[in-house]
Amino acid sequence: MQEGKTGSAALNSHLNTLKKKHLQLKKRISEEQSRPFVDQTSVAALKKEKLVLKEQITHIHETA
Repeated sequence: MQEGKTGSAALNSHLNTLKKKHLQLKKRISEEQSRPFVDQTSVAALKKEKLVLKEQITHIHETA
């Protein structure tokens, strides 16, 4: 029974880490897009990374 709580705490910690990274990427994308000369390649890479994080977050929510 204790293992379930520990696993749940670890899962919540992992989920929080993913959410923080997702938010950081959102901010970086916004900053990049506000520059006078937007590097579309960088923005696309950041968006792809953000999408991967979002999919991981969604997967955790669906399986928890």
